[in-house]
Amino acid sequence: MIYKMPNSSIKLDIKQNQPPENSVLYRYITIDKFIDFLINNRIPLVRLSEFEDKLEGVSLFHHLINYTSHKIAENANDWSAALAKAFAFNFHLPKGRSIKNQSEIIQNTNYASCWYINNYESVAMWQLYSKPDSIAIRIPYKILSNELLSHNFELTSDNIVKIKLGSIDYFRFNDIDELMNIAYKIDSIGFIKDLSFKHENEFRIIIET
Repeated sequence: MIYKMPNSSIKLDIKQNQPPENSVLYRYITIDKFIDFLINNRIPLVRLSEFEDKLEGVSLFHHLINYTSHKIAENANDWSAALAKAFAFNFHLPKGRSIKNQSEIIQNTNYASCWYINNYESVAMWQLYSKPDSIAIRIPYKILSNELLSHNFELTSDNIVKIKLGSIDYFRFNDIDELMNIAYKIDSIGFIKDLSFKHENEFRIIIET
């Protein structure tokens, strides 16, 4: 669902994959960022190009084929079939843009705030994403989503064209059948990741500029 925000050309895109209404969201941050959060009353977002996962923001079928071809090329039949299906779906790049160039544009124009979905804290998430001076922000998903849906916030940039909300879908990027499933999720940029990240159980707010 896409809503047009009041008095603005910015669109609010609500992804189909949302957490259960009674879910709780956690975000692990250092104390200085928490103080900034309290004083300035703002949620920071990070550009996708700065994430450790180099496949961040990649969701177009030809991007995934490009990144994972070395893993699936061992099976020539699967590889040929995948390419045939790709052309059957009429996937193409804009004139003058390479796959790498298009991926970089996506990663440099999308910013994310990432939250862990659960009803209790995670030791694994503490170990992965915290420092000695870190704390965990805990907020019911329903409260956060209601604030966003009611447009009860201000934007600090005039370059924003869309705000997207949703949980991450996890797929096996090195599996042909999984890639074909992703072919139908072209509008899910920033909301799909490899299955190896499933332990993060992630909800995201993404700003597209």
